[in-house]
Amino acid sequence: MGAWRRRAWYGLAAALALFALLAIPALRESALRALGTALVVNDPLQRVDAIAVTLDADVAGALEAADLVKAGIATQVILFDERLRPAEREVARRGLVPRTRTSEQAAVLAGLGVVNVTRVPDLSASSGTRADAQALAAWC
Repeated sequence: MGAWRRRAWYGLAAALALFALLAIPALRESALRALGTALVVNDPLQRVDAIAVTLDADVAGALEAADLVKAGIATQVILFDERLRPAEREVARRGLVPRTRTSEQAAVLAGLGVVNVTRVPDLSASSGTRADAQALAAWC
């Protein structure tokens, strides 16, 4: 009888351990999802003067900006010009538009009917969000 009880306890312990391994990730995921939902603010969109699209946003940022313009959130889109590399400067010198991330964003916006696009010149030697904010502040 003692051996049978010991095997039953081992079986119960193994079943509980297996249940914990299977159940805890599911509980953890649902708990983290609920916390994440609580942290995200989902306010209604309000009208703004302009939408600024950074270089890091690439074409996806231009698509989102076009959708917001179509929805009436803004009428103007601001793009940040990037510094041209030597080959791109030569292309521009020859009268062509160099293919840059900014020109790709502008082409997407134009193709989607967004006509009020302003390009802010790159005034910094660095890139990134801080440089974009400084360029925008200097432009305003």
